Amino acid sequence: MHSMNNRIIILLLLALSLGACKSKKGAENTAEGKGVFKQKKLVGMTIMAIDVKSFPRYGKDGEKWDSWAPMAGGADLYVRIKQYDRPIYTSEVREECDPDMAISFFQSLPLEVKTYTERMLIEVFDKDGISDDDNVGYFTIYPLDYQNKPKAVLTNADGSLRMEVSFTWKYE
Repeated sequence: MHSMNNRIIILLLLALSLGACKSKKGAENTAEGKGVFKQKKLVGMTIMAIDVKSFPRYGKDGEKWDSWAPMAGGADLYVRIKQYDRPIYTSEVREECDPDMAISFFQSLPLEVKTYTERMLIEVFDKDGISDDDNVGYFTIYPLDYQNKPKAVLTNADGSLRMEVSFTWKYE
């Protein structure tokens, strides 16, 4: 009789523990428990701001920017961003830029980047009216390397070109 009572108690405890598991599982499917463990998926990236913090004082030829123009005081900078060798963004031209002053670009920003999983080429140019525009410098980045970060701080090898690209990330 004593072993029969033990069996009944064990069966009763087993039935109660199984019932408790079912009730917990059921709570996950209620409005209150739904999505507790659901991870949000990255669905977009937006460039919010582009700032050139500093740039070389002289061009690759060792001359001041626009040295051929007697009245020119500084570089006439603009930024171009490419993906798949096609421009996705070209900023306004900021004239007579001082290499020691930060330059912010606002035209057409914010910019939604559809292919944030692909390589992005960010180029800085000096606009020339007579000859080809001079490439001041460039960076190649993979946006996902900066996922969940508010900005990319970019510096070239010799430290003469520094810029920041600010992002927002969209999740659903």
